[in-house]
Amino acid sequence: MKKIVNIFIFLILGLSFSFGAQNDQISDMIKHYEGLFNSLDKARKGLSNEELSKSVDPFISIKNTPITTYDQPSVNVEQEPEYALYAILNNRAKINNTWYSVGDDVRGYKLNAILKNSVKLTKNSETLILNLVKGNENVIISHN
Repeated sequence: MKKIVNIFIFLILGLSFSFGAQNDQISDMIKHYEGLFNSLDKARKGLSNEELSKSVDPFISIKNTPITTYDQPSVNVEQEPEYALYAILNNRAKINNTWYSVGDDVRGYKLNAILKNSVKLTKNSETLILNLVKGNENVIISHN
């Protein structure tokens, strides 16, 4: 029994020494961090205004650089055709938002024929054929 008590006392002493060593490590770490925090509290000295004015600007200045502009090449913009056929109804044709009949003058051309989906315009020996283009607009015709 005496042996067991001695072993037990020996274990308690050993454990207390090991915890004491850990406490020393923890207290050392605490002191280290307290030193770091105290160094942060001290006022830092920066550059004076005189030192700043003597320093070289690290950024590239483009104030005095001339601005060069380049002429953009002309882009061919698709123009609306001079003559556009919008509708055909009862032997009449709507060209450029104006209604015409066979024989009418359309900007120097004569309206010769109105077909199912096209019209024929002539001027001297020149002939223009305008076709209806189906769009995606819904047309609603109502009878009142």
